[in-house]
Amino acid sequence: MLKNIATERLAKQLGHNLKQKRLMRNLRIVDMAKSTALSASTIKRIENGDGGVSFDSWLRYMRRVSDVKKMLEMTSIYEDVIDLAINEENIRKRSSGKL
Repeated sequence: MLKNIATERLAKQLGHNLKQKRLMRNLRIVDMAKSTALSASTIKRIENGDGGVSFDSWLRYMRRVSDVKKMLEMTSIYEDVIDLAINEENIRKRSSGKL
């Protein structure tokens, strides 16, 4: 269960956005359930931003309504190269927290 208010809001916004993507594709909950192998109740929980739903379930849902390439680009370390160069002095050198 999510405890952080900012994280809860983010999950709710993500769930809302995913629901809108589903609706834009004219997919019913039953269609999503069949194509993702998720239950209708899990689909509803994702769309409500329930942080207790497994990461695997969220990914299956997102793969059905979103561009996987964009999802991977969002997490690519290569997209951060410029930011890393700018902030090189602030990058942790050790896991102990010391710079």
